[in-house]
Amino acid sequence: MNKNTAVRILSSFGILAAIAAAAIIGPLGILVLSSIIIILMSFEWLRMSRGATRILGVLWLLIMLASAIALSTKLWVMLLLLITISATDIGAWFFGGRIKSSKLWPTVTANKTWGGHISGMICGTAACVLLGFFMMGEFLPQMIWIGMGVSTLSQYGDLTESYMKRKFGVKDSSNLIPGHGGFLDRFDGWIYALPLMALISKVL
Repeated sequence: MNKNTAVRILSSFGILAAIAAAAIIGPLGILVLSSIIIILMSFEWLRMSRGATRILGVLWLLIMLASAIALSTKLWVMLLLLITISATDIGAWFFGGRIKSSKLWPTVTANKTWGGHISGMICGTAACVLLGFFMMGEFLPQMIWIGMGVSTLSQYGDLTESYMKRKFGVKDSSNLIPGHGGFLDRFDGWIYALPLMALISKVL
């Protein structure tokens, strides 16, 4: 195992520990953690982008902020996002390098593969179903399609951020998280998944 991989794994465990601590603290902990993530994502997005892309980024960040506010009374949804997207990212990263498959979008990113994409979706969906079972004490079929939607859109958010980095010649959005390249690199899955969950929460 090389140094970069070890750092990434340790950072991932640190992030999962922060999520677990927020869940143990309760709604306030989840709200604080989610707010920190969105604020730092916004800062890195604006820092990285320029011109019309920055304007579009500001508009989309406003949508994300409105979505977060809409979910402020349903903090369990924020916990679901944190766990599902983290499981998706870890699953895609871990299995993507071990399953031989074609590139997902080679003109934008050379590292992401269809094998990693599908593996991430499976891991994210499984985490979502397990969370529903843990919270409600029973199997909830709707958690399957919610998990599939969140995990899939979270990977599209990842691709969007990869496209932006290539467009503006940026390697990492920041160096705030060792091995991950910044909060936007680590939580870019929220870009589309957060608004989706804000809409879904209206019928849950």
